[in-house]
Amino acid sequence: MDHTLTFASCPGRGSAFGVRVARDVKARRARRNGTQRPAADPIGLRGLRVLCVDNDCSILDGMEALLGQWGVQVFKARNSAEAMQICAQADVDTILADYHLGDGVDGIALLRRVSESRYPVGSAALISADHGADLALIARTAGYPLLHKPLRPAVLRALLSAFRRLPSKVSAA
Repeated sequence: MDHTLTFASCPGRGSAFGVRVARDVKARRARRNGTQRPAADPIGLRGLRVLCVDNDCSILDGMEALLGQWGVQVFKARNSAEAMQICAQADVDTILADYHLGDGVDGIALLRRVSESRYPVGSAALISADHGADLALIARTAGYPLLHKPLRPAVLRALLSAFRRLPSKVSAA
């Protein structure tokens, strides 16, 4: 393939390997000239507005990074109060809520509050590291899909795609 290979080794410390690959000159020129086409949306999630609720900021940042790659607009809330405030201020399509929020309100209670509010959201799912059958039954009874941590991107993408195909939300007010 005519690429340059590099190798460096230091006894007792490790080795490093590298491959030098030429850049696509046409794509670079197009970017410089402002003729770059908008990115394709092969999974159909661009523009979806998702509220992620978790009391762990690193998880929220990870969700924002992952969903942002798919063109999703992400809102982040660390507790139920922030989540309700965001729902009142922004038009949210979907909520992904952790079950253990740490503020005395669990994810199911939060999702119920939102669905009963003047700011209902079209779809929602529960996320938890709890793999127990009890929580699965509670989520199923409440009518929410349950995703387990660590989240598998393909499963999350499939769920959001399915949510995107649902009819538009109907206001409860």
